Order: sequence, then structure tokens, then C-alpha cells
Amino acid sequence: MITFEIRMEIKVLHKRGMSIRAIARELGISRNTVRSHLKAKSEKPQYSLRPAPSSLLDEYRDYISKRISDAHPYKIPATVIARGNHGAGLSWRAYYPERVHP
Repeated sequence: MITFEIRMEIKVLHKRGMSIRAIARELGISRNTVRSHLKAKSEKPQYSLRPAPSSLLDEYRDYISKRISDAHPYKIPATVIARGNHGAGLSWRAYYPERVHP
């Protein structure tokens, strides 16, 4: 991966009039790499955040919150499984770790 300093050096050397081939030879990188960094529009690479993955408990969050507020958290796994979610045995504790202490 090319660092920001090398990217800036590519741009400076090109503005000084060096050819792509000469820049590649001097920096020890491919001509295609030099060319692609010269064509890049932004100075810094732009990264975006991935969306948060969905959980099996997403559709049961309101129900779990209500049960915890009713102070019966020890009955939550059986009741959630009874409503149709068979994968909620351990993940419900991860959903409310600070509020539920079995």
C-alpha cells in the first residue's frame, strides 16, 4: 500500500516535470501505480463505514426491553424461543450485558 507521503511525492515529482517512468524508477514502484495515483482526484483515500450487521434478535428487541423492565430477565430466553427465535439462547445476554446478571 502506498503511503500518503509517497503519494504526495509522486504528485510533486510530476509537477516538476518528471515522466511517469522516471518517477516509477526513482520510487521503486510500478508505472501503473504512479499513473493511478496521478489520476486520483482526492489527496487522501476516502473510506466509508460498513453498515452494522443485523442480529437474530432485532425483531425481538422491544419484547426483550419490556421483559427486562418488568424485572423477569431469567425467563427471557425461554419466552423468546417460544415466540419462534431458536438462536437467541446466548445472544440475548450480549444484547443487554449491563442490565442482566443471571
